[in-house]
Amino acid sequence: MEIWYPEPEPKPSEPARRIAETLAQIRCDVERIRPIRREAAYGRWLFSGARETPLTCVNVVVIDWGSLTGDTISQLVRLGGLAGAKRLLACICLSQLGADHEGFLLSLREAEFVTAASTLGTGPVQAMLPTFEPHYGPRSSSLSVLIRF
Repeated sequence: MEIWYPEPEPKPSEPARRIAETLAQIRCDVERIRPIRREAAYGRWLFSGARETPLTCVNVVVIDWGSLTGDTISQLVRLGGLAGAKRLLACICLSQLGADHEGFLLSLREAEFVTAASTLGTGPVQAMLPTFEPHYGPRSSSLSVLIRF
């Protein structure tokens, strides 16, 4: 499995990173620990570069130290699905969410992701970009989700 955690963390001791490293030490199935870079923008966290490197495993564990709004965990679930994960467990250590938000996140079991149709076709642009597969319709993939506080 891969273990993801958001960075930078608001705490200097980086508790999510430390939890991820401890899990990797005691479990034999952790293939990679991966910080997911985020930037502050307009009073929210926005994630950048999450799809820079492909997944090494379709199982992802997300460690988030704390949640005020649920935005971080929602974005990480979305990024996991778009990256190709099949199963995602999100662990939030400290929740300051309202009961309705927390209840919603606890009730999630599956997410479906639809990517836009390709407009490249098979012309000369396609030949120059061999990493893009030609397809003519939206693609969808599903992700099993479990969120725990």
